[in-house]
Amino acid sequence: MARLSTVFAGLVLVAVSLGVRSAQAQGLYRPARPTLSPWLNLYDRNAGPLGGYLSDVRPRTEVYRTLNQQQAAINRQTSDIQSLGQQVTEMRQDGAIAPTGTGAGFMNYSGHFQNSNPGRAASPRRGTWSPPPARSSGRGMPSMSGMSGLRR
Repeated sequence: MARLSTVFAGLVLVAVSLGVRSAQAQGLYRPARPTLSPWLNLYDRNAGPLGGYLSDVRPRTEVYRTLNQQQAAINRQTSDIQSLGQQVTEMRQDGAIAPTGTGAGFMNYSGHFQNSNPGRAASPRRGTWSPPPARSSGRGMPSMSGMSGLRR
């Protein structure tokens, strides 16, 4: 009989452990505005020489007002960005915007200058560059007269 009750207790324990799931948190609750009013600190005895209004109530209400204005501005900007993105997508689909990489040229200023042959872009001049000759004072040393800031 004792063995039967031990087996039965073991089966109950297994059934309970299989039936129990881990508890899930319901997520964090974040209220839209503060749950406690800053006006509760109006008559605080430790407010200092300015009093409860100027040291606690007014700064908190100004912070809340500023945060609300900034959140409204962020929401407006987000919606503006989304509408601009939709407009660009529509323009790409309509073919109003060329795909990237077409019609581009490096250092191509032909549209800014008059060409003798307007059908063809002007080719850049390819010249050779050589450094200017070094100036010398006649003693084998370069002249210091051209260098400002250095004195003999």
